[in-house]
Amino acid sequence: MFDEGEAFALITIQTTQFSCPFQKQLDKSDTVETNSPLSMICEIKYYEQHINPKIFKEKKSLFLKKNKATINMKEALIIVDVQNDYFPDGNLPTWRPVETANEIKKIMDKFRQDGKEVIHVAHHLSPEHEKVMNFLVKGTRGAEIHEIVKPLETEKIIYKNYSDSFVATDLKEYLLSKGIDTVIVVGMMIHNCVNATAYSGTDEGFKTIVVAEAVNTLDQEIFGEVIPAETIWKSFLAGIKFAYAQVKKVDEILNGNY
Repeated sequence: MFDEGEAFALITIQTTQFSCPFQKQLDKSDTVETNSPLSMICEIKYYEQHINPKIFKEKKSLFLKKNKATINMKEALIIVDVQNDYFPDGNLPTWRPVETANEIKKIMDKFRQDGKEVIHVAHHLSPEHEKVMNFLVKGTRGAEIHEIVKPLETEKIIYKNYSDSFVATDLKEYLLSKGIDTVIVVGMMIHNCVNATAYSGTDEGFKTIVVAEAVNTLDQEIFGEVIPAETIWKSFLAGIKFAYAQVKKVDEILNGNY
């Protein structure tokens, strides 16, 4: 439990576009009885919404000046489905896979250097999907994680059967066990598994960031027209940015500008 003054200290965490999973716990009291970092952010949002903005701003400024308080985010990098089948020699080549993987590697290397959490996600088709699709089949080379972003033995690997990395996996529980409040989602592909994971990350209460150059897609057809991959890529990033997650560039992530 923490009081109003302690909550003001947490204002240094950015809460834009944050979906609060503890909203039902917030009433007219001054505290939330939990140690979860997510509940702390929710409490900040409560104060922002229910205290007179002018008074809130003044109290926050005085408190931070007096206590010199800062709270740092704890991030995890989630690398989604960077698997061999999505590369030129695979069964479903995508748009700019090598370039995308190399951008992901820049972030991965930085996270490793800083001792931050790196999580790998790999998709395996369900038995039903295997009947109609011939890529990302469990036990094949195509389903293996690509060499460019090869996991370390100490890094968490999650295997999934659904587009959303949170569905039927222990991803959420693992993130919470590590005290993670911010997820940076990269990988393949933005129109499907990356998109689903980013949306779910926000819905599950994490601050979610998608990195533009570190995701990709492929050309797709609809109503007899082929939509270029770059158009799809831009459209999905714009849609995510509208109300669900932040969209950043690789350099911003490397420089901590998020």
